[in-house]
Amino acid sequence: MTNQQLAARTANIQLEKAKARGMVHATRVAYIQREKAKAMEDPNLHETIKDTIVNTIAENSKWDTHQHYREILDDIIYDLQQYAETLPTADELLAANKL
Repeated sequence: MTNQQLAARTANIQLEKAKARGMVHATRVAYIQREKAKAMEDPNLHETIKDTIVNTIAENSKWDTHQHYREILDDIIYDLQQYAETLPTADELLAANKL
């Protein structure tokens, strides 16, 4: 498989993940706002974040023998970046007296 084919495959996987989560561009902002509001109300947010990180890595670590470790790393980073977007920032938590 060429580098171009690998890049295309990775892009398709990421697109499919986004579609599967119902996060097409038109609804992405609304989704992020809803998730941030839910996170802001989570009394165990710190623990929830840790658990989500561990679960994301574990799910992506179910090694696919047809996938290079770099692709797996890219998937983990992508998933964690998508999750981070749904969390309030430290400044937002501080402003809401949640820290």
